[in-house]
Amino acid sequence: MKFIKFTLITTLLISSLGSFAQSSAGLIAHWNFNGNSNDITGNGHSGTDHNTTNAAGKSGVPNTAYRFNGTSSYITTPYRSDLNMTQYSICAVVKPMGYYTGLCQANFILHRGYQYASSSYGMHYFDNAYDGNNCSNVDTAHNVFTGLTGDGNYQALDAYYTPPIVSNTWYNVVVTFDGTHLKTYVDGVLKSDASPQWGGISGTSTDSLFIGASYNGTGSSYPYWINAYLDDLRLYNRVLADTEIAEYYTNVTIPAFNTSLCMDKTFNLAYNIEGTFKAGNSFTAELSNATGSFASPTVIGTATATAGGVIACTIPTSLTPGSGYLLRVKASNPAKISDAVGVTINSSATPAVTLAATPSASVGGITLVGMGNTITFKATPSTPTTSYIWKKNSTVITGVITDTYTAIAGINFVTNDTISVTYKTGHACATPDSAVAKLTMEISTGIDDINNSFNTAIYPNPNNGNFTLKGYVPVNGDVQVIIQNTVGQTVYTKQVTVSDNSINEPVSLNGFGAGVYHVKLQTTGGSKTMLVTVQ
Repeated sequence: MKFIKFTLITTLLISSLGSFAQSSAGLIAHWNFNGNSNDITGNGHSGTDHNTTNAAGKSGVPNTAYRFNGTSSYITTPYRSDLNMTQYSICAVVKPMGYYTGLCQANFILHRGYQYASSSYGMHYFDNAYDGNNCSNVDTAHNVFTGLTGDGNYQALDAYYTPPIVSNTWYNVVVTFDGTHLKTYVDGVLKSDASPQWGGISGTSTDSLFIGASYNGTGSSYPYWINAYLDDLRLYNRVLADTEIAEYYTNVTIPAFNTSLCMDKTFNLAYNIEGTFKAGNSFTAELSNATGSFASPTVIGTATATAGGVIACTIPTSLTPGSGYLLRVKASNPAKISDAVGVTINSSATPAVTLAATPSASVGGITLVGMGNTITFKATPSTPTTSYIWKKNSTVITGVITDTYTAIAGINFVTNDTISVTYKTGHACATPDSAVAKLTMEISTGIDDINNSFNTAIYPNPNNGNFTLKGYVPVNGDVQVIIQNTVGQTVYTKQVTVSDNSINEPVSLNGFGAGVYHVKLQTTGGSKTMLVTVQ
């Protein structure tokens, strides 16, 4: 039976959550792949990328994982003396998408030094535990996770467990080596426990680390590429306790939701969990500042629970609207933090719309227009708009979907018709989501059209001899009212004093016969003549 050497590594934990907040004791390096391969411990193990791409991690949040393509993707990190160790843990959250099918079929997640060197270690997955150590046999349906341990040899069968890896599935993997036992945990459960036949990790070197390929060389016969997503990777120089390993699998995530949020509005933020949270645990929704910093987060909601659920959240009105905010969920027992999700904070709004008709005059709530005039109705909304609906009385005016409606007085509408517009706002936080404006129309039957000098009309018309002159006149002061019959005889005169450019003058022609009369308004700046019918 063929023997394979397993080089073990500090805990490799790949988590798309950024929520693996266990002890930092003995933590040598930590890569969370949030847009880069930096070592966030500050210990100097930041990587140099080769053909990797940013991707969504386990939580589904963009740019919280790296994609390795299985043919040319890998990361190198520099040598530092703290890489020399004799026991370790490697933790990873990884989603295998395919398998290396070259000689010996290994897939190296993390590898330090040349394989079989006394100072080497690593984490990988392979099919040899199922195929009798046959390096030539390819069995992509039966891969398992395990570790590598310097010059200590293990039988491949010692890494055997069930079920094998399922492609396109996220796994939380921890490998530990204490100098005697090489253990593999998958999703918090111990899957294999192997002991070396001799040796282990005993030497030192100046070798660096490779992520996603073998340190033996990406151009060698044994590159051992991984075709996978990595969300989080950690290396410790100690063996993690069983409770710490269980906590690696305990996480909180935020599923997809509408990230456009409204000030002073309550919304339910859903969260999911993996693993076990303890009694008394609380989940807290936190909001960053406007530039994405959680240095002084704003708590927007809290739920005491040990299971997944929802947090009732309210966005304070004191915030500045913007799209640079981040939102996350923190758990207390054990301490976990979800990946942060980008959100937009919007101010609240009450939509309003005004409606104007041009040319026209407004008298006593009535919009006066001239008979036969082309009238332009223009809606002016207070917030961005997604749609308009125009109506005459209660009937929709078809074919008009913009902020402007053009109509001819006396043809498209008559006196006492109501023209209205309803606009639906595009503002994310408007309450309600629409507003209405309307105008009640009155058509003047005078000889002169409504213009910028006079906007006056006769009400009612026709009439029984009693009527009112209403509307706009271009001057303040004296206005002479002169009424003549059809043969030119003056039957009525009166001088009216106007203020605020508005006339509202009752007239009585009782005692005069039925017929058509000319009503003239005379000012120092001009005149207007209208026709009135007395029945």
